[in-house]
Order: sequence, then structure tokens, then C-alpha cells
Amino acid sequence: MNPVFHIRQLDEYMTIKAIPPALQLSVAYKSLTGILTLHWAQTIRHNLKDYGAFRSAFLQILWSVAKQSLVRCRLYQSKYDPKSDLSLSAHFLKHATAATYLDPKPTDREVIEAVRFHYETGIQRAMLTANLNTVPEALDLLRRIEVMESQSSFHPRDKSPKRFANDNDRRYQNHRGPNNNYGNNNNNRHDQRNVRNTWIHRDNNNQRRSRSRDDQRGGYVRSMENDARRSRLNPDAPNFRSHSEHNRDEGPRRNASPRLENE
Repeated sequence: MNPVFHIRQLDEYMTIKAIPPALQLSVAYKSLTGILTLHWAQTIRHNLKDYGAFRSAFLQILWSVAKQSLVRCRLYQSKYDPKSDLSLSAHFLKHATAATYLDPKPTDREVIEAVRFHYETGIQRAMLTANLNTVPEALDLLRRIEVMESQSSFHPRDKSPKRFANDNDRRYQNHRGPNNNYGNNNNNRHDQRNVRNTWIHRDNNNQRRSRSRDDQRGGYVRSMENDARRSRLNPDAPNFRSHSEHNRDEGPRRNASPRLENE
């Protein structure tokens, strides 16, 4: 609450309720809220004799020249934040209300011109072309802009140029169809990375399969070389005779030996 507004409310209350002058100072103390304000009242209470002294000291400390300079600086240099809790019209009304308590008080045209630069270029252009003269006219225009922005077909103010470009790329790709090579879309870049990873995986498999075939082919060749080497170890060795052939040859020799001894 602005200090000037608080004092005006106190003046009206004293008049309506017909508070006696002896009790006005106590009523003024009871109206204070906030830790800093209460501490200030406790500090200077013994120096204040009546409500008039309280009124002057209150405005001198809480609405000083330095405080008014800060409010005036915010009026000309602040910027509207779309992410804040304030709407376009609420932001304008906040600064317009604070400006009404300045001394000297700025005109409505000065307030409109100062707050106009708080907004983006599109809103500044709308306020400039509307030729606004009073604060209610400016509030009405800003409320109409808020209604336009609430519609689904209206682009939000906080969309960056990059987001606009991405949306345009997405609409262009949808217009061309799914089978296109337009590569500026983030989804396409993601798909291309997946394809490249798949190719690398296949190349590794092919290399492993090639090495496996080479190993098998090399093992077969080495086996044949070993067989040939074993066949050349003893070229003078007799032919292989099975066990049955050996028994047939030994049978007649056993039968012939006794007859030779008898003779």
C-alpha cells in the first residue's frame, strides 16, 4: 500500500468516525502494519505530540524524495515480464497507480508514453497507433490484446524466433509428406543419428563374420597340411595289416612246425 494512500484513508476515517484529537494519534499507531513500520513508530513515538506530527513524519520517511525518485525511475525503465503473475493491463495499472502519488504528478499521456516502452514492439505499435489519451483507454486496449492472445490461433508473446523457426520447419515437413529428406528438423537429425549407429553395428558384425570365416578356412587348410605331413613321416613303413589278416598268416606257420621236427 502506498504511504500517501494510507494517510488519506486515515484522514477519512478520522472525519467519518469523528475521532477526538486526543485519540487520533493512538488510532494512527493502531493502523500501522509491517515490522519496519512498527519499529519506526516505536522509535519516534515519544517525539510526536499529535496526529498532524505523525502524518508529516510518516510521509517524510516512507514517501521521501528518494523514494519517489525510485518510483519514477521504475516508471520509465522497467520492462514487462510475460512470465510474471501480472497481465498486460495489471502491469500498466500498477505503474499508473504509483505515478498518481508522485509530486509533481505526471499526466496520463506521460504515463502512457512511459509504460508503453515496457512492452514488446507489437504492443508498442498498437498503443502508438491507437492515439491513447487517458489511462482507461490504455487499459481497455491492453485488455483487448489479452483476449486476442487467449485465443488458440494467436501466437504467444514469449515464443522465441528459434521456436518459430522450428514450428515453420515442422509445418513445412508435414506439407511435403513423411518421405522427404528435409534435414533441418530436430526429429530428422535424431533419426539420422540412429541410422548411422545401425550401419556401424552392421559393419562390426560383418567384420566379425569375416574373421570367423577366415579362421574356419585357415583351420581347414592347416588340418590338410598336418595330414600330408603325417603321411610323409616314414615312407619305408610296411602297409597296414588288420588283425584278422595277421591271424590268417600265422595259422599255417604253427601247424607246419611239428611236422618238420618229426621228419
